[in-house]
Amino acid sequence: MTLTKAAPIRSSQAFKTSDFLRALAEVWAKRYSVSPEIHEYDHIFGHLVARLSTDDEMKIFEALKHYFENGAANAQQVRDLMTSLGLASDARVLEFANGYGRVTRHLKDLNFVACDIHPEAVSFCADVLGVKSIASASVPEDWKPEERFDFIFAISLWSHLPDGLFQRWLSSVCAALNPGGYLMFSTHGALAATVVPQLAEVIKDGQQYGYLDGSDQKDLDPSIYGSTIVLPPYVIKAIYGATKARIVSFKPAGWWSLQDEWIIQIP
Repeated sequence: MTLTKAAPIRSSQAFKTSDFLRALAEVWAKRYSVSPEIHEYDHIFGHLVARLSTDDEMKIFEALKHYFENGAANAQQVRDLMTSLGLASDARVLEFANGYGRVTRHLKDLNFVACDIHPEAVSFCADVLGVKSIASASVPEDWKPEERFDFIFAISLWSHLPDGLFQRWLSSVCAALNPGGYLMFSTHGALAATVVPQLAEVIKDGQQYGYLDGSDQKDLDPSIYGSTIVLPPYVIKAIYGATKARIVSFKPAGWWSLQDEWIIQIP
């Protein structure tokens, strides 16, 4: 089969900027000593604005609070994880599917590279946040970074991959690790089914995998990105089918008390 390169994914505006938003972002950013800049295409921030509160100014306040606080907490969780794995302080780290830098901006002091499918996100993280950034791809086999990494983490990517890409992305991402390197990724599992009714609906009758077309990223085609729920037997089979990695740990609801955490290590 011949694989053809897909056109770059183009983003669209996720929220409207305002003087109030910019001023309040400065306050939150100063608290964490990070950049206050939020790209207008940042789908995560746009999703927060859309779902929090009903008053316009409260929406912005609550969205910014969550964006900066949760981004800092997730970054600390990554640091703690690296320490627990015994990774050196100069370990080469890749954040895969990092978006517009919600977590990225809190990790600039690491030996760090960011990677995303959106060209605008790659440019923003490089030019505004000052983090080396590389492009991902729609087709896993097209993604061939020029360097290898000691630790790759992907927060809430495999929780959105359809069956046809779940295993293929495991293979491609693990191929970007140095010998002995680690991959951490998160998935929607059994607990998510009790919290999100729509996910429970697609994993009935003993199924190990379910998929919904919708997601918070409206610009991504459902053939490559939606909302995925998987149980451990599916994930274990995918790991062993796609890689030579060993499973280091599995933590149910290890992220946000919702998504399961998987850590694997290649030989």
